[in-house]
Amino acid sequence: MTKNLLLTSLLAASLAACGAGDRDAPADSNADDPAEVALNRLLVVERANGNRVEFYEPVAGELVISEEGLATNPPLTQEIDLDAMSATDVYRQLRPGQEVPDVLVQAAQRARERAAELAAGDAIADDFQDEEDADHDPGEAAGRSSSIATAAQALVDDSECPWSWFASNIDACSRDGEWDVEWSHQTGTTWFQRNETWTTNLAVCSYRGSVTFTMKYKNSLRWETQGSWTVQEGTYRWASRTRTPPADFVVKSTVDNASGDGYHHCGCGWRT
Repeated sequence: MTKNLLLTSLLAASLAACGAGDRDAPADSNADDPAEVALNRLLVVERANGNRVEFYEPVAGELVISEEGLATNPPLTQEIDLDAMSATDVYRQLRPGQEVPDVLVQAAQRARERAAELAAGDAIADDFQDEEDADHDPGEAAGRSSSIATAAQALVDDSECPWSWFASNIDACSRDGEWDVEWSHQTGTTWFQRNETWTTNLAVCSYRGSVTFTMKYKNSLRWETQGSWTVQEGTYRWASRTRTPPADFVVKSTVDNASGDGYHHCGCGWRT
C-alpha cells in the first residue's frame, strides 16, 4: 500500500468515525498485506481518530495487540492500561456494551489454556537454554545504525513524526521498563534482542520513507514471527504481547528495508 493510499485510508476512517463512532473491520481487511494475513489477524477495530487496533494470534494461545496510526494521533495506550487487561478486556474498552466477537473469545480461551499449561509445568518453562543464548545478558544483544549516520539523521526534518511527540506519547518509548531501548533518528537496518522477558512493548514511527517492522520471539526450538508490518512515512505502529509466567521468552525487534529512510525505534519490557 502506498503512503498516499494509507494516509487517505486513515484520514477517511477518521472523518467517517466523527459521525459513526468506532467500528469493527473484517479480519481480512487490508488483505493486500500478505504478512498480516499469514500471522492470523483476528480482528481490526477502527477508532474514532482513524487509528486501527488489531488483534493477532500468530501461534495458538499467543496473542498480540497492535495499533497503526498517523503520527501525533493519540494512541490507545493513553486511554487504557494495556498491561492490566486481557485481549477481551481491551475489546470491551473499545466497544463498551458490545458483545466480544467469537473469534476473539475463542482465542482468549486458548490463551488461558496455554497459561494453565505453563503454570502446571506441562509446557516448557526453560525455553531458551540453548548454547547461543544461555549467557546473554538481557541488555547485551543490539545492533543499530552508526553514530555518524544517527548524527546525520538528527539534522533531518522529522516533522512527519517528531521525536519529541513519539518519545512522550508512545508507551514503548515513554515507559520505564526493566529494559529500555530509545533510538531516535535511525536509518538503515536496526535491531535489538532481549532475553528473560514476560511483557514487551515495541514501536516504530517513520518520518521519511517506508520501513518494515518485525517482531519475533524465540520458543524452545526456533524463532517465531509475531508481527511484520510496513510502516509508511508519517505513521507509527506499536505492538505488545505478554507471555504468562513462569516461562520467559526472547524478543527481537527489527527495522529493515530502510536504506536512506528515517525512523524512530523503541522498546521496553518487564519480567513482572
